[in-house]
Amino acid sequence: MENIIIKSGDLEKILVDAILSKCNDKLKGYKSPLDDIVAAVIEDNTSMIKLKIKEAIEDCTRSEGFAEALKLHLDRKLAGLFLSKCDGLIDKSFSEIMKDALMRNKLQTAVINIIGE
Repeated sequence: MENIIIKSGDLEKILVDAILSKCNDKLKGYKSPLDDIVAAVIEDNTSMIKLKIKEAIEDCTRSEGFAEALKLHLDRKLAGLFLSKCDGLIDKSFSEIMKDALMRNKLQTAVINIIGE
């Protein structure tokens, strides 16, 4: 059998790589010890975190851009809601109009005139 020579630098690199790999697996894995550490730090700083969030929200809601963005979003949302509620009413009204032969004839004539222009 041949003698196996292991250089101390090689062994050191193998050990460091193995230790780093295990640490990585443990810290990133399920039930990482960091979970409890982070939770404890957040718990210790809850009042400061709340204050910072409060300040950020206050700054945001005071800005002109926030008011404009909110108004635009509400305008679009309300318009969409209004149109969706009107869809059934418009369909029902149009169905009633189409039942009347005279109105149906007038509508057909109007469409023909519009297409003819």
